[in-house]
Amino acid sequence: MTYWDLIKTIVTSSMFSSFLSALVGGLFTLAGVIIAHKISSTKQLNKESKQIHGYLRGVSDDTDCLWHLYYLSAGEKLESLLDDEIVPYRHMAEQDYLSYFHGNIAFLTKVESLDVRMSINLAYSHIKALLDSWRLHSELVLTYEEAYVLNLKNPSKDHENYLDVTKKHLLNNTENLRGAHYSCKSNIEELRKELHKIGALSEWVEPKIFYSADKKKYLIVAFVIVISTMVIA
Repeated sequence: MTYWDLIKTIVTSSMFSSFLSALVGGLFTLAGVIIAHKISSTKQLNKESKQIHGYLRGVSDDTDCLWHLYYLSAGEKLESLLDDEIVPYRHMAEQDYLSYFHGNIAFLTKVESLDVRMSINLAYSHIKALLDSWRLHSELVLTYEEAYVLNLKNPSKDHENYLDVTKKHLLNNTENLRGAHYSCKSNIEELRKELHKIGALSEWVEPKIFYSADKKKYLIVAFVIVISTMVIA
């Protein structure tokens, strides 16, 4: 018996056919497992991606809304004053305006871009700093009003000096308030640029499960299965 006769005998034997059948079945099973795992993994990644995208759009909406409300109530008046004028009114936050930031802090750690994470932290930090500046300024305005009324009712050199000191403090703090105002405005604008840069302000589009590189892998698996089936036949 020649070498080729031996190979032909092995190939045509029932044992070899059973082996190939088992191999093809295993390949089918493997392909199914690979595809199922890919689909499951991609769906999970898409779900997390959608959540983070929603969080980032929420950050944009939240900061824009906070700035809009603040600007209408106090910011516009502050920008309209001359450099040597004081801000003669009070503006104090009566509620937690950073609830969205605090309530969704877990999503911040999942944002891949370091620049975006830094921009979010800076924007909310400057919002808080601005609110704190207004709180201090409101207290100084109240002190100035009390000093003014005191000097008006009981004019004296001491009361006049006290009024001048409180006015000077109020004028100095007005400059600090302007600085906090424009720093906050700049950081919110910078945050919006970073979010726009990564596409967070557009509608979320779910990625396709199979990409071109994946298609090649699955085509190779399918090709091997088809060839194996043809050999058995």
